[in-house]
Amino acid sequence: PVLTMTSEQRLQFLRNLLVSSPPGQFDSILNSIQRLLSSAKNESLTNEWIDDTRSLYKSKHVVSNAGDASSSHRHSNALANLMENYVKENFSSKLSVGTTSVTNGNTPNDLIVRSYVERIDSANYHAGSWASRWNVQFLSNKEVVLSGHVEIYAHAYEEGRNFHLQSEHNFSSLTISSFSDESSLLKDIVKQISSWETEKVVEPMRDTFQEISDSTLKSLRRVLPLTRTRMDWNVLTHRMVKMLETNPANK
Repeated sequence: PVLTMTSEQRLQFLRNLLVSSPPGQFDSILNSIQRLLSSAKNESLTNEWIDDTRSLYKSKHVVSNAGDASSSHRHSNALANLMENYVKENFSSKLSVGTTSVTNGNTPNDLIVRSYVERIDSANYHAGSWASRWNVQFLSNKEVVLSGHVEIYAHAYEEGRNFHLQSEHNFSSLTISSFSDESSLLKDIVKQISSWETEKVVEPMRDTFQEISDSTLKSLRRVLPLTRTRMDWNVLTHRMVKMLETNPANK
């Protein structure tokens, strides 16, 4: 179908495909597309088109630009430091790359806290990302309203066989009050983020993966794929669980 599209339709389709690439797979997918176009249509993508698409892909990942973002809010630096420590303590590993940012919100009393962690293990054929966005509305120096969103992407692959997981979690507004000082309030914000991410995201997902049986996964697809080779679902499930090993639930 891609090869029968008009040139404009094809470029838009390919751009959407590349922008939605799994973590660490942009260049690999781009190379495959280039080979396909060259052999089937005698076409090639321009450098300008590739650069624009790559920029769009990076804009979807906070890890590429969070470090450049900043806020003039009086609590932004302290909150950013707390979040950086939280990410380092709970997501850090040799294969992980993570960053955080604190930027101005819609009003002078609002802050937006973003975190992005990407873990790519090419040697074991799996990769994943964790992106969160938290809205912090300061009602006073001792009270805030916190809400947010977490999005997870896990990808296991080997010899043309793929398993993708995408999961999104929304967290409704919650009022956090501190009867101590402003520093305690900021720590309570990070504590609540940790509680939500651990109890509402990580632990349920780990339980789900551990409960997935070989027969359950097999029911999602044909017994023999087009490669005529059986998928080792036990190994695949193990890899997907490993994607969650460097997270708050293990601390």
